[in-house]
Amino acid sequence: MKIGLFIGFAIAFAVFWFISTAYGQELHVNHDIKDCSIEFDPSLTQSQFRKFTREGSMLGTFKLLAPAEPLGAKKIQVGIDYSITRINDEDPAWNNTFTHPHQTHYLGDVREIPKLFARMGLSDRIDVGLYFTKNLNANYGFLGGEMKYAHFQQPGKPFASAMRASYTTLLGVHDMDFHIMSLDYSISKRFNRMTPYLGLGVNLAWAIETTSKVNLDNETVFTPRGIIGTQFSLSFFSLTAEMDISALSTFSVRTGFKF
Repeated sequence: MKIGLFIGFAIAFAVFWFISTAYGQELHVNHDIKDCSIEFDPSLTQSQFRKFTREGSMLGTFKLLAPAEPLGAKKIQVGIDYSITRINDEDPAWNNTFTHPHQTHYLGDVREIPKLFARMGLSDRIDVGLYFTKNLNANYGFLGGEMKYAHFQQPGKPFASAMRASYTTLLGVHDMDFHIMSLDYSISKRFNRMTPYLGLGVNLAWAIETTSKVNLDNETVFTPRGIIGTQFSLSFFSLTAEMDISALSTFSVRTGFKF
């Protein structure tokens, strides 16, 4: 009986030690910064860099946040997006790519990213758009562009589908270049003021380390994603909510003003 208890305690201790070793990571500190910033630690491995490339692309990718139907020729929409993504900040893929203002300033398991966006209808079928975000207390931001082409969209018809291509680049980071290219297909149907939509897409993320602190190969990662959302429209105002389901899932909202 005592031997059995001893073995049980030994196994429990071994499991606890493994988990604490794998995920109880020490924070990398840079007292010159105000908020957690992207700065590689020399301990970053190739597999961690690849995982960060995959998961980081989910934060930066240009979210659809619109039904398939186009804005319309010469129409403009501007507003604010807000995205929330859950991460595991104790994972070495995140811990070894970020530095912190002090030893107890954790990255956190939720990344909240506000963005400014603008869209314009080039024709009855083609929209283009831009988004920009920058963490004013850290060293990183994103700039993205998109082009959407609507299929089967006819005046007076409630059903629409569209193909969209987008590109996003990371801004302000010295230790890496990061590019995200996306392609998605969506369908939507209007019900009075509500327009639900569904989509499928794929991301191609390309990451290049640009620092002497590590010696890593470039990473090119394909990641599929599913999209579900709905838009409420009232005159020139619209409110959109969307869930992107992928390697990391992201919930986003958009407030837009059309004129």
